[in-house]
Amino acid sequence: MGKRSVALKLAVDPPPDLAIEVDLTFRTARSAYVALEVPEIWQYADRQLRIFRLQDGDYVESLDSAIFPQCQVTPVINHCLENCISHYPNTCCIVKASPF
Repeated sequence: MGKRSVALKLAVDPPPDLAIEVDLTFRTARSAYVALEVPEIWQYADRQLRIFRLQDGDYVESLDSAIFPQCQVTPVINHCLENCISHYPNTCCIVKASPF
């Protein structure tokens, strides 16, 4: 099957505020995220979450999230996923935010 070209119209379909990569066997090139101006990337690998924020056209690792400034995202996500992995090692883990 051939590749189809898709024209993005960022004024109609803006880029996401956050990209989350959990299957790091194939990483999306950061240049793709830069081109879309995605403000933040979260990468989960080796049982650790790493946060990268777009600054001056490049991604810089950060200890906190600009999207969730009141939450310590890294330790919370790492704890939740580690707990999930230890209890259910052969399943996918789903983390759902509480509406409260």
